[in-house]
Amino acid sequence: GTLGVEVQVQDTDSRGPVKLEPSSEIANAAVFVFEDWRKDSWTLAIGGRFDYRSQKAAPNERTTDPSLLDNDYAVMTGSLGASYEPTPGVVLAANIGSGFRAPDIFELYASGVHGGVAAIQLGEPTLDPERSLNIDLGLRLRTGLLTGEVTAYSNRIDNYVFLRNTGVTGEEGLPVFVNDQTDARLTGIDDVV
Repeated sequence: GTLGVEVQVQDTDSRGPVKLEPSSEIANAAVFVFEDWRKDSWTLAIGGRFDYRSQKAAPNERTTDPSLLDNDYAVMTGSLGASYEPTPGVVLAANIGSGFRAPDIFELYASGVHGGVAAIQLGEPTLDPERSLNIDLGLRLRTGLLTGEVTAYSNRIDNYVFLRNTGVTGEEGLPVFVNDQTDARLTGIDDVV
């Protein structure tokens, strides 16, 4: 098995005439574990991860409310997968996994003209974290004559963060986009031949 620890610390200082996002401090600590077992034609894999993330932003045009400037997240995610190889080179696989993503400083507090896209972009300080649940089922072939795979998947994302066009124009006639949330589902079939 595998046991790991991840630590990230980020300290940004926004300076200059245009501050699209505020100065911030971000710290993330995670512990994860992964194990797989093989028995005859079967393989079972299981993993888990615990994340603690702290984000602190300086007040800006989007908010000066101290309760909206400090965000802490403590989240557990995991995955479980199984595969079966009925004959050499033919594998059936199934997986289920959960995911998490905290809204970043830009999504929460952006306020101004984004020159790269010629638009005004605004953060939303009350965004919730994204949570996802993914399920997939696949078939892989690696024989002397055939090589390929096909996978059907469905990924449900609660509180998906996206930029929404407000339909309003701001300074210099630029469109105004604001970060927003909705639930989303991605489904499909992926094939490689």
